[in-house]
Amino acid sequence: YSEAKTAEFRLAISGDDFVIVLRDHGRGFVQGEIRGSGYGTVSIVARAKVLGGSAEISSEVGKGTVVMLRVPLIGPSK
Repeated sequence: YSEAKTAEFRLAISGDDFVIVLRDHGRGFVQGEIRGSGYGTVSIVARAKVLGGSAEISSEVGKGTVVMLRVPLIGPSK
């Protein structure tokens, strides 16, 4: 969808969290104006929460999109 020619994928451990950062250099989008039949960005956030973590998605038209997932290494609290 992004029409990106390049993308970056980074993994790191920060404190007690496992962090994944995905960045593409595609067409980007205006946040809040996502169109289509899918639930891609909503699903990313929901799945991160199930794991006790968080997801941040930022995008800018013409500059691409960055998705940062942060999940605790010890799993979600019960």
